[in-house]
Amino acid sequence: MYFGPTGADGHWVVKHPALQSVQPHEGEYASHFVQSLVMIAGLRSREEDMTIAEDQVNAAQQAWCDGLVGIGKVHRAGGDVRAAAVALIDGLYDYAEGVVFFKPTLAHGHQTFRDTAKGALSYFVGGDPDFANDKGFALKPWARAWYENNAAENGIQIHGNIAITMGNVYVADYDGNELMVDKTFVFRLCRDQQLRLCVHKSALPYSPAD
Repeated sequence: MYFGPTGADGHWVVKHPALQSVQPHEGEYASHFVQSLVMIAGLRSREEDMTIAEDQVNAAQQAWCDGLVGIGKVHRAGGDVRAAAVALIDGLYDYAEGVVFFKPTLAHGHQTFRDTAKGALSYFVGGDPDFANDKGFALKPWARAWYENNAAENGIQIHGNIAITMGNVYVADYDGNELMVDKTFVFRLCRDQQLRLCVHKSALPYSPAD
């Protein structure tokens, strides 16, 4: 923060990265200064409140796994899979407030990255002519899904309102066939205090040629 005179007119200003400059007139700068300090204190308090616990990160990852399986259950029951997928996307992806980098496992070409909720929805349940190659990853359907954060000691980094996880996600169909993917999740703590994905990258493990 900077507090002092600036400019040719010698007016005093308070500067902070989160605030616009305050340029009070003579006799008024003290009250503006106090108001600015109050605002800064409020911003700092809000930032301190925006903290993430590892339990929240694990719960968000489990919710993703449960949501994937849940879409498959709705599909098997002949229900509305689009509504189930929309609930997963709205609840766990940050399309509403921010920007999402989503690189699904089975996507390629110019549709490898899904920066819209529409593209994410198509990946999970298909049926969108704009994404003709999507068959609906969640419609396999999967009977079980679980994760391991095994990139480091616990596979989780927390930096303020951002949490990063890296490891593997496993899915198993109703015949017991399993698939493992390498996954990186980055969650952001949103205004409603819910963690949502701003980055989701998943890929099949690399298998070197014999």
